[in-house]
Amino acid sequence: MKYSYLTMALLLMPMSSFANDVESKDFKFSGNISAVSAYINNGLTNDPENDSATIQTSLKFDYKKFYFVYFNSKLGYSFSEIQRDEKLYERAEKNVNETMDPNISEEEYAKNIENKYNKLSMSSKRASTFSHYENDFIFGYENNYKNLSYDVNLKYLYYPESDNTGGIEAGVLFKYPLREDKDKVGISVETYLNDVYFMNKGDTYIELNYENVLAPSYYLNIFAGFSYFKEDGKYVKNSTEDFAFRHATIEVAHALDEKEQVFGWMQYIVGGKDRFSESQKNLVVAGLSYNF
Repeated sequence: MKYSYLTMALLLMPMSSFANDVESKDFKFSGNISAVSAYINNGLTNDPENDSATIQTSLKFDYKKFYFVYFNSKLGYSFSEIQRDEKLYERAEKNVNETMDPNISEEEYAKNIENKYNKLSMSSKRASTFSHYENDFIFGYENNYKNLSYDVNLKYLYYPESDNTGGIEAGVLFKYPLREDKDKVGISVETYLNDVYFMNKGDTYIELNYENVLAPSYYLNIFAGFSYFKEDGKYVKNSTEDFAFRHATIEVAHALDEKEQVFGWMQYIVGGKDRFSESQKNLVVAGLSYNF
């Protein structure tokens, strides 16, 4: 549920001709289309949102200091399908328990459940293509206090055709320049405000960031993520980590045109741990982004 920090930074670049026409009205529109080799959420390289190449899109509407962003990405899974399979398995298990021979072996018991599940699965309704997409709606306010820039926002995550997946997340981002037009440091904090199928209320992600202009049209981004986890929520139980290092990532981007609308970029992700103490593998992710 999180996209490249650099991609979001590039998203803030306004559409050049249109923005100039309407800037006097305090309204701007910009966007981003990216092709990525994988969609990784907060360093979860073992269980990516999508481990195949996919397209991601973002649209941003600015009015004075307020903004609205819509983000969309294809996922490698469907919460709707996962929840459907869980319910079918529970039905299969219940059916077998009600009718089974008390002398049945564990192997036969498991086989009967699998056979019953397969029969139920064949006759049940499949999830649509739309259920394989993540949709993020972000409303925020961004401003500056002297040299410090800040961004306060609320995000709603929507996964079609699934239950208890509508996550609400509050976030804040600070950036401070070390050298003008050269490099910046930043910190962002995002906290879930409700229990959902994949997160607990109070789960918090913290990211430290360093941005650097290596040379004209070459950019470096280094960031590290950490998470605070609630042990038990309504849907997610038995977390074994309360505070964990999630990942460290180095990202290099190069503008491929003079207007810096087209970027090629690559990340190297050093994996940390998830909420169940599973160590994450290291991974290389690459992408091509067009900003308008």
